[in-house]
Amino acid sequence: MTGYIIRRFLAMIPVLIVVELIAFSLIHIVPGDPVAMMLGSEEARLDDIVRVRSELGLDRPFLQQLLSWVGNTLKGDLGNTLFQTRPVTQALASALPPTLSLAIMGQVLATILGVSMGVLAAWYSHTWVDRATMVFAVLGFSTPVFWVAIMLMYLFGGWLGWLPVVGYSPMSDGIWPWLSHLILPALAVGVINAAIIARMTRSSMLEVLRNDYVRTARAK
Repeated sequence: MTGYIIRRFLAMIPVLIVVELIAFSLIHIVPGDPVAMMLGSEEARLDDIVRVRSELGLDRPFLQQLLSWVGNTLKGDLGNTLFQTRPVTQALASALPPTLSLAIMGQVLATILGVSMGVLAAWYSHTWVDRATMVFAVLGFSTPVFWVAIMLMYLFGGWLGWLPVVGYSPMSDGIWPWLSHLILPALAVGVINAAIIARMTRSSMLEVLRNDYVRTARAK
């Protein structure tokens, strides 16, 4: 097992190198100048553009920029954001709690809804419950997430006024403020996964219910 894990980690090295090369090359391939965007393409003067490009190291050769970027990344220095003028690591750290909270909450809701609907559809197969659940599953992964989010915001935030539609409250402010800001986005994110899980659960449970040991248990 240890050898397998080591081999997998070693196999990741060339993949990471290729991804870094592609990601860094896109900056030079995509049209446009990031410095001109920072300064405003219409108001920026040529001397200001040259000065900022020199400060950011964008006037150096491509290979030298690449090696400098990889070296700084390995040291944990991701540079500064172009528009917020603060370290990238600080921006990532500030966005990490709401991102993790939303991802975990969305997956939890998707698992609960998906497994519940899949079990009901399999147990009441070929009935109106099964058909209604599968219709919901088809609509779930065929409906755009942004449309689901807008409808949830309109219904529970705008019309009923039960939940907030913007912002994020950390858990230190209390469980309910933290949870209330996550319910709507977690539902919007989790509805697609819930639909997929429901279909998979239904198929797996129907296969199990047709096994001989289940038929024997029912006969007994």
